[in-house]
Amino acid sequence: MVNLIKELEDIKVASEDEIFNLVCELIPQTKYILDNEKGMGKNLAIYLFPIFYYSKDKNYKEIISFLGLTPTIYESGTSVKKRTKIDKKGSNLVRKALFMSALSCVRFNPKFKDFYERLLSNGKPKKVALIAVCNKMIRHLKNKYFRYE
Repeated sequence: MVNLIKELEDIKVASEDEIFNLVCELIPQTKYILDNEKGMGKNLAIYLFPIFYYSKDKNYKEIISFLGLTPTIYESGTSVKKRTKIDKKGSNLVRKALFMSALSCVRFNPKFKDFYERLLSNGKPKKVALIAVCNKMIRHLKNKYFRYE
């Protein structure tokens, strides 16, 4: 049983490497982005960069909405109000990779670290601030590296 789990893990790692190589061939700036942007890794490149590549005509707001990171407000008249949540209509794999990268960016990337700390000092909860960092990461990547005109 342990050998089977180890073998499956090896297959997963090998397939992720192949997929990453394909992403690097399709999107030449991938390695440059990962080298220059601290906190962004291979999983983010595998899941998010193809979305940027195939959504050339979309702006960052449309991509954020596509990924399911936009806040949804629940109201019914004047009396019933629920907590605001993200709508989660996009791929959960992309959201997981983005969230984990946001955790890493908050620790190692000064731009996102300052933004996160400013949100916390303004009284935002930690998870809300992390989702805001995810959105800022998407804006940053789209505007700096995936701008096609």
